[in-house]
Amino acid sequence: MISRDRLAAVLACARDLPDGEEKYAELQRIAAHADSGGHQRIGFAARMALLEAYRGGGQGWRAHEPLLWCLGLAGDRPEWIDQADRWRLHRQQRATIAAFCTSTRVGRAQTEELLAELRRRLPGGDTPPEVVADLSARVADHLGDEAGARRWLERGAATEADEYSDCPGCAPARRARLLAGWGQWEAAVRSAEAGLRDGPGCPAQPERNLAALMLPYLRLGRVEEATAAHLRSYRRHREEAAAFGEIGGHLRFCMLAGETERGLAILIAQLPRLAGATDELAAMEFAAAGAALCQATAGPAVAAGPDARLPRERADALGAQLLATARQLAGAFDARNGTGHQSGRVAAWLAEPDTRTTPAQRAPRRRLPAPDTGDHDTPGHTGDHHADEADRRIPEPLSVAAVTAALRRRGCRYALDATRTVGVRSGPATVQFELAGDDGEILHARIVTDHRLPARRLAAAYAFCNWWNRDRLTPKAYVHDTGGGELVFGAGLSTDLAYGVAADQLDALIATALESAAGYGRAVAALG
Repeated sequence: MISRDRLAAVLACARDLPDGEEKYAELQRIAAHADSGGHQRIGFAARMALLEAYRGGGQGWRAHEPLLWCLGLAGDRPEWIDQADRWRLHRQQRATIAAFCTSTRVGRAQTEELLAELRRRLPGGDTPPEVVADLSARVADHLGDEAGARRWLERGAATEADEYSDCPGCAPARRARLLAGWGQWEAAVRSAEAGLRDGPGCPAQPERNLAALMLPYLRLGRVEEATAAHLRSYRRHREEAAAFGEIGGHLRFCMLAGETERGLAILIAQLPRLAGATDELAAMEFAAAGAALCQATAGPAVAAGPDARLPRERADALGAQLLATARQLAGAFDARNGTGHQSGRVAAWLAEPDTRTTPAQRAPRRRLPAPDTGDHDTPGHTGDHHADEADRRIPEPLSVAAVTAALRRRGCRYALDATRTVGVRSGPATVQFELAGDDGEILHARIVTDHRLPARRLAAAYAFCNWWNRDRLTPKAYVHDTGGGELVFGAGLSTDLAYGVAADQLDALIATALESAAGYGRAVAALG
């Protein structure tokens, strides 16, 4: 029999393993030993770590069994579960329910059971908590129950946000996608634009809401705004692993806007991501949009960028392959769901090239460049004045004004103090940008997290920082004892820009700092 202290030590080591089968197996083994020894709290901690690992490794479909065990313990022993663990458990339950819409391996009965349990645990009468309504609407829409999804969406809109509510920037983007799927373009625009206003601190914004605006803007004839939203959001989504689900929307935008050359260049560039996709809904939508794009082209050779031509037979073969993938995934979803909704969506997307009536087809517009040369002339969405394409790529000396301009382009609220330090929120952390070096040529981002630990946990804090600095390139983590009984977690990120910095490069550096700060803040908060 393994002692409780030994299990706790082994669990601490297992948490540091990279997400993957080795980590899953080790955490499962620890949970089994904890069960056999009657160490329920260790069993709970091991399963919570397993749930986090499943999410990080794109294996959310495997979460149902450990989640039910944790929910059962929380119900039987509520005094053992503190507020931080309750929040983490709630987040895992939400993620497991949401996985129903992205994986055919999550059972419908299992999801309905978890959703019903969530409704019981967070009762709201006629106006359920916002997150319950949001999840219910998403599941109903995935099943093709538009009327039910509309009812849940309306009930969620009448509910005030609470401690369990989702990110104020991301929830509007999801609502906008539902509304756009039902053809409610103006309502979709109102929702996503509200997200742009309310969610500047979210590291996924403004790009997630901009992506949700592309097609509604296009359908309403707001072609320049649709183009700006596409250019700005794709610049980020093209390389962000978690944003593969957005690429299908970018392909549809290019097809419906008549920008097939750019669309095919994006399709070819992003095609390798399809093979390793763990999100089956994103894979289905990418394949369906790609097939429709290939179908929309004509001629013996298809342009796929300024220097690339795709032979007609290759375009046809690629389109056929993508269509087969989309239909196979849609069929798997429908077989699990007991409906034909996803197959209907694929069919509707394929019909669009022959029935396009978007105002973009009639409005005069500038042609978009191929993505490998044109993504840097990204017009902003906030109404700021921006340099033209050439100016955005010309290095200029680093300045506080350039930093604040980059933050405005992201829609971030910031504060500038008397020392010319720029402060901005990013998730559960604050970032202070300052110019260091003899000539102010170094951009330094100082990060301070909201979460604190008692001073008696200094050893655990040092262990966390050592783990972070070993496994993460940025930011460099440290912990500071205030002398008042609290430990403050900080981090830093510096870039030498002695030879100047272009606007596009500075945008990327600012985005990296904000995203790193948010991720670091969440990791510190998870220490409990």
